[in-house]
Amino acid sequence: VIYRIKRKGGGRQTLLASQNEGVEGLSLDWVSQNLYYIDSRKGTLNVLNVDKPEYRKVLLKDLNRPRAIVVHPNKGYVFFSEWDRPANISRAYLDGSHVMVFRNVLLGWPNGLSIDYQTDRIYWCDALLDH
Repeated sequence: VIYRIKRKGGGRQTLLASQNEGVEGLSLDWVSQNLYYIDSRKGTLNVLNVDKPEYRKVLLKDLNRPRAIVVHPNKGYVFFSEWDRPANISRAYLDGSHVMVFRNVLLGWPNGLSIDYQTDRIYWCDALLDH
């Protein structure tokens, strides 16, 4: 289930209510008001518009144990991690096209993706390697 509330609290609204979803991570594109999320049960990367949450779309499927996600709206990218062996961090366009896997990066279970928008660096923590 995905909810939202106002910054000052109150006004809780359900954006996604499904017993079949396994939401692991989400990231908001503040430019388009699209909310990107990972469904670990289905192995998908999905998007919904926060103003029209009934409009949902699967962007990528058949992902291997997807976990974390972060968007870079100004560059038009979504980054996500997968825990399968070998674990990886990948980048795609916001429409799910042009997937690029970052190679030669030692990863165990990449979690908690974050972006420094000033320097264009990606940060993550690793639940297996304690990095």
